[in-house]
Amino acid sequence: MKLTDNDKTYLKELGYHKKDLKQIAVATSLTAYTYKGHLICDADAYELLGGEVYLSGIARSAFHWSACREAPDGETVFFDSRALFTTFADLKI
Repeated sequence: MKLTDNDKTYLKELGYHKKDLKQIAVATSLTAYTYKGHLICDADAYELLGGEVYLSGIARSAFHWSACREAPDGETVFFDSRALFTTFADLKI
């Protein structure tokens, strides 16, 4: 998933630096998203949570391995970014 200019602006408002945005962007495609016990794609997680909640979750997961965020229906979306860390050296971020 490509971060939009609005996404980048919001992440900067959250306190992330410009240099952090590349790692967050890479994490969107390497993260496994789980909702109600099933894997979902990044676009589905974004749509389900809404942009700001999704971005706060992926940004945290991009630097801390995992995160979770509550969906409007009260269920949890889990972000598992372990693949980012296992391939991090190869990515040259």
